[in-house]
Amino acid sequence: MRNLASQELTIKIIRDGSASELPKSEIVIDGAPTGKIVSGAILEAAVSWNNFYLLFMTDDIPQEEMLGIYLFDRKLDLVDSATLGAM
Repeated sequence: MRNLASQELTIKIIRDGSASELPKSEIVIDGAPTGKIVSGAILEAAVSWNNFYLLFMTDDIPQEEMLGIYLFDRKLDLVDSATLGAM
């Protein structure tokens, strides 16, 4: 497992969160937009393992923070996801 630097994988917010909707971000790899969208506003960590990416995202909502964990394959197809937290 290897931590990815922000130059390798980052996000770009495409929709800010609101009272009724979570923020959405696009995954950016090596500076190139991928067109793959994930819920969250802050990329807490990104790691690669074998042919997979594991992203840890939060929503930037104080006192109601949730952690989204996303597992993607090398083509950035979502394999699995989980959410941790409570309001």
